[in-house]
Amino acid sequence: MVLIFPFTVIRPQTVPQALKLLDSSGGRWQMIAGGTDLIPRLSKESGQPSTVMDLSPLGPELNYIRLDGGALAIGALATHDEIARSALVGEQAAVLAKACQVVGSQQIRNRGTIGGNLANASPAGDTLPALLALDASVRLARSSGSRIVPLDQFLVGPGQTILERDEIVCEIEIPAVSLVSGGGFTKLGLRNALAIAIASVAVVVDRENRCRVAYGSLAPRAVRARGLEDAINNRELDGRDSLRPYVLRAISPITDIRASDEYRRAVAVNLTYISLYEMGLTGGGG
Repeated sequence: MVLIFPFTVIRPQTVPQALKLLDSSGGRWQMIAGGTDLIPRLSKESGQPSTVMDLSPLGPELNYIRLDGGALAIGALATHDEIARSALVGEQAAVLAKACQVVGSQQIRNRGTIGGNLANASPAGDTLPALLALDASVRLARSSGSRIVPLDQFLVGPGQTILERDEIVCEIEIPAVSLVSGGGFTKLGLRNALAIAIASVAVVVDRENRCRVAYGSLAPRAVRARGLEDAINNRELDGRDSLRPYVLRAISPITDIRASDEYRRAVAVNLTYISLYEMGLTGGGG
């Protein structure tokens, strides 16, 4: 039997109000945006908060998708569905639109936010490999100011980020060099919808014709495969066998109820090869 204990919900109406409340509380409160992870978290006794701060009223300030000084800026409260359907994202960062299209179910995509996906920091988070491959950064705000952190530094481990308890995720920034790029996102799950990824791979070719590759569900956090990227950009790959050691060095999968570590390694190599071959970035040998 699941026990859900009573808790208080606070709904600030502006970002400054939310940050002031967090500062005064010492960041002791659980924050939610779309709330799609709230019930699973409440079902665990260790996840029972006394106070929940609902950030959804901040939509007028934190729900947007726009070009800002050549970069693509996405507010933390933009939903997966809004991003997947955005013509601007489709034109400028299609790999992110593809990732958002396979998040959960349509109901979850309607409610779940990109900021929540980042703050949740699941190794299987669908948007994370795409954003890593796009070289995205995250803008974090607290009452005393804000800071911008590369996503690769923001993610620490399973469910762990550098987000301080008195901070909120405000914006995701994708640099201009990553936009209007070729790329793809591939996710392998046990079913077509509501599936947690067994493995996922995002590949981007930026405006400088440099390739970036990132993985989900293949390490304690979503990761960039920088050694593989160097090999691709230096034209060192000519088939599946040549890319295998680079892929395996980039990942550290586990065995769980969805797949074994051995299976994940094989899948990672195959998904990477297919993605790169379709983009003309490796030969057909091996």
